[in-house]
Order: sequence, then structure tokens, then C-alpha cells
Amino acid sequence: MPKQFDVYRNPSAKTNKLWPLYLILQNDYFDDLTTRIVVPLVSKNDIDLNKKRINPIVKINKSDFYVFIPAITFLEAKKINNKDFICNIASSRNEIISALDAIVTNT
Repeated sequence: MPKQFDVYRNPSAKTNKLWPLYLILQNDYFDDLTTRIVVPLVSKNDIDLNKKRINPIVKINKSDFYVFIPAITFLEAKKINNKDFICNIASSRNEIISALDAIVTNT
């Protein structure tokens, strides 16, 4: 079962070139829902995002990725496959929550 701040490979051939990974944002308390709130992760090498306040950088397997908060979306939970699990980045929780807060409240 996906947990908050888990990172998965994006298996979609349509979107995995731009967004190779995605992050589960939804709190585990709501795991009874059929969907999960997710945000794509974009390689820092593939794009230069100047609004770092809303696109924090996280390190995954020694590579830097932007948490692309403006592209927040959802997936059906049944489409999240355990074989695509990479890691959990709960250690970056404060930066991610601050970015969500910034894009909603501009604080």
C-alpha cells in the first residue's frame, strides 16, 4: 500500500519521459479512498524551474529532482504498482509541505 512521501517510477509511456517519477502526497489516514494525490518529479537536468519555493529539490538515488507542485494531480490507487516503488522521502517533508503552502497561500 502506498505511503505518504513514497516515490514511484511512472509506468506511463505517454508521460514518463517528462515525469519519470511521482510522489504520493496524500496522508496515510485517507488510504480508504480509491485515489491518491500525487505530484510528478522532474529531473533537475531536464528542466530549469526558477520558482524553487514551489518546486523544492529532492535527492533520489544521487540525482536531483524538482517536486513539481504546480502539476499536482491524482491517480487511482489500484494503478500504483509496488514493483515501481523507489524510496520514501519523508525526510524532505518540511520543504514539500512548505511548497504546497506557498502555492496555496503565497506565504
